[in-house]
Amino acid sequence: MIPKGDVRETVGRPEYKELRRQIAHMFMGILIVLLLKLQFLNQEILFLILIGGGILSLVMCKYHIPVLHKVLAYFERPHDLKHFPGKGSFFLVLGSLLAVVFFQRDIAMAAITIMAVGDAITAVIGTYFGKIKNPLNPSKHLEGTLLAIVFSTIAALFFVDFEKAFWASAVSIIFESLSIRYISRVIDDNVMIPLVAGVVMTWMG
Repeated sequence: MIPKGDVRETVGRPEYKELRRQIAHMFMGILIVLLLKLQFLNQEILFLILIGGGILSLVMCKYHIPVLHKVLAYFERPHDLKHFPGKGSFFLVLGSLLAVVFFQRDIAMAAITIMAVGDAITAVIGTYFGKIKNPLNPSKHLEGTLLAIVFSTIAALFFVDFEKAFWASAVSIIFESLSIRYISRVIDDNVMIPLVAGVVMTWMG
């Protein structure tokens, strides 16, 4: 561990950084759901992971941990790597923890799945294949939003019925698209999506 200084922040081809980041995001979210399903994870363990990750992030703001820094540099946005190392993972775990705390088990797992799949599909399709601007938010692409709803619905069907899966996916992803300019500066979308999806499914009974 060495004091933080001028270290090369980009590892791998930078044009594929967002793709790598979103694949890692989806993998982590699905892994959390799988471990919850197998009862290897619970809210206490998620809380401990969150605290440990937060402490490690604070340490990395001042010191470079060479191997870990290189791994994060392969996935993280340069700004986040400098000011909040591991930001995406931290909020993904926080969103998962809140879903487990507030919602019934199957709804919580469906909500985390929607966050993991929907957020990744929106970003990847929009960034690399998007052509049509989302009329509700010009910074987003319509193809990403629509495909995110489709794939999130399919993924959530492992835990809830079609009606809940579809409406939770549609409302949470559209809400995230509308609010990204404002609310996302205060509430990360990895927290917002599972909470909105969980509320929708719980309200539907």
